[in-house]
Amino acid sequence: MCNRGAPAPVEAPDRVPMSMSPRTSIPIASGDQLAEITREARQQLSSIQGYTEMVQEELDQASGVLGDLDRIRQAVDRLTEIVAHLEEEAANARTLATVDPLTGIPNRRAFFEHGQMLFDESSACSLILLDVDKFKHINDHYGHLVGDEVLAAVVERFQRAIRDGDMLARLAGDEFVLLLPGSTYDVAMSVAARLRQKVTSEPVRTSGGLVPDTVSLGVTERADEHRELKQLVESADVAMYDAKRAGRNRVA
Repeated sequence: MCNRGAPAPVEAPDRVPMSMSPRTSIPIASGDQLAEITREARQQLSSIQGYTEMVQEELDQASGVLGDLDRIRQAVDRLTEIVAHLEEEAANARTLATVDPLTGIPNRRAFFEHGQMLFDESSACSLILLDVDKFKHINDHYGHLVGDEVLAAVVERFQRAIRDGDMLARLAGDEFVLLLPGSTYDVAMSVAARLRQKVTSEPVRTSGGLVPDTVSLGVTERADEHRELKQLVESADVAMYDAKRAGRNRVA
């Protein structure tokens, strides 16, 4: 009897080809192919490592440069500080060279340097030379500290009595000078009288108590024989000692 509805039998293959997996259609590399892939991968890895080392070397060099720049910047900052300090010291030295440290007014050197320029620029000028009467007695009786306080107070009173443009300076010890550019003898005599009154109006308050003091003043006006400031000072010096010989505490 013949079975017409049954399907024809299918023969199973004898073996599965070695290049194909029984469960997937993705090819599997052979041993030689794997070796080649591995070799290429190692070459790529070696190249990457070489590049990484090169980058690291560049970074190290850059880091060294940045370190050098930082050290240079620190050195520049330090040099800037040193220069600023030297400039400050130079300014202090110039100040000490021209300013009397006790009273804060120009000293002898500054007076003859700047005063000579004022003298040269002025067709008319007068000068007052003055010192504190019996100042040695003040130092001996009250001490040099009190003597310094008296000088500082006298200068302060002088400064309240002079005009802008007049030059007050300390020549030495208790001796002071006032240059009045553009002033006549009569104007200078009036200023000298005002200075004397300012000093003698009341005793000076010091750490040693109240100290009375007076001043003697000599006045002179520029004349043809005064070719230099020094000669004007010498004329005023003669007048000041006339005031002392006449009894002190006066203007001559």
